[in-house]
Formats: sequence, structure tokens, C-alpha cells
Amino acid sequence: MAKILIVDDDLELTSTVSYSLKLERHTVEIAQNGEDGLEFMLLSSYDLIILDWMLPGISGIEVCQTYRNKGGKAPIIMLTGRGDDQHKVQGLETGADDYLVKPFSIRELVARITALLRRPNTFRPTALRVGDIVLDLGTREVTKNGKVIDLRPIDFALLEFFMRHTNEVFSPDFIMRRVWNTDDAGSPDALRTALKRLRKQVDDENATTSIIENIPRVGYRMKST
Repeated sequence: MAKILIVDDDLELTSTVSYSLKLERHTVEIAQNGEDGLEFMLLSSYDLIILDWMLPGISGIEVCQTYRNKGGKAPIIMLTGRGDDQHKVQGLETGADDYLVKPFSIRELVARITALLRRPNTFRPTALRVGDIVLDLGTREVTKNGKVIDLRPIDFALLEFFMRHTNEVFSPDFIMRRVWNTDDAGSPDALRTALKRLRKQVDDENATTSIIENIPRVGYRMKST
């Protein structure tokens, strides 16, 4: 199970690929232009990125190069409609790990993803820890003081987002765009409800304040301790 980002403006393609990857029990996020894709890549951690060459705004090549220049380590599969050697070399020299020409079979893409995820990667964390809360990225299990916490999928995604960005403040709109799937957009009420459920699970029983703070007129953040 891996956290995968798809950066592509082809809605039919992203829907098909996302569905297939979720069947493989991967977590999938989608960005539909270069600016959003780069923002996602720099603000979050992914196990693998699927990046289209031709994107609205910033091209996939520019996104890849900027991401690598800023220290991004996640493996990248570059998608393109051009199959000539010159473009393959350019993509690989920019920092892509693999190159797939459109149209391609979903089975081939899944096979290449599997192969890249099997490569040793010393930069990929196996678990996230905040205080006595541990989120295992492999088993998708959350524990507090060693006891398993049973979370709904959206609550798990919300907790993972906060644990990857401790002490950072995010607006409700930003959290909703990042945590909810594009085909299941979040709402302020849905966010507040999920936060209420999550706090009941992760806060200490007698705590007077929550580990997930409400910053008035700004948003929310998760304290590191």
C-alpha cells in the first residue's frame, strides 16, 4: 500500500488510473495542473508520483525538475504522448525514474508502479509518530499508547495529513482539497464532524485542550507534542 499522486489534466485517464490503484489498496491524490501538482509534491510526502508531460500552466518537465531541485525523492513515472528517444532522455535527465508513452495499458502502469515501489528507498518513512500516536504507513494501522484505534477512512486520511505536517497551520479549504477525494469534495460541516470524531480518538481522556488545535480565523494545526 502506497500513497500516490497523479498529476494529469485528463479526467477520464485519472479516474481510470485512480480506480485501478485503489483496487490495489493504494491511497491516491489527484492534481489537474502543474501548479497544483508541484504544490502537492512540496507540501506532502508521496511514495510515488505519476506526472504528465503536457500540463496546463507549468509543464511536467518543469514540475519534475523543480521538485528534484528542492530535494524531492519520490520516484516519478512520466507520462507523454511522444515516444521518441530524445524526449525519453530529456524526461529521465530531468529526474523521472520511468517513462510511459500514451496510450498505455493500466496493467503495464501498475506493473511499473509495483517495480518502482520495490526499490530500496531510505527516504520513505515506515511510520509517522506524534507523541504516543503511531500511524503505520504499511499496515495503515493507528495506535495510541500501543492500543489500536479504529478510524473511518476519511478520519485516517485527515490524521495522516496532520501527522505529516505537525505544527503547520492550514485553512479549512486547503485541508478539504487535500484530504477529500476530488470526486467526493469535503464541506466545512464534514470537516468539523471528522475533526470531532478524530479528537475523541487521539486526545488524552482528561485533556483540557486537543492535540489538533483550532486557530481562530485561520484554520487548524496538529501540535508535535
